[in-house]
Amino acid sequence: MARKEEKQLELLSQHISCIQDGFSFRYIQFILKKELTYGYFVN
Repeated sequence: MARKEEKQLELLSQHISCIQDGFSFRYIQFILKKELTYGYFVN
């Protein structure tokens, strides 16, 4: 379970890096929302 949360944090930090690299914040929000929805509720 903790391993899974680690993976989520890793993904989150990757997305934050993308924001810092100049990606559209709206796009990142969409990806994160999808990530959270499918990552937490489906699995």
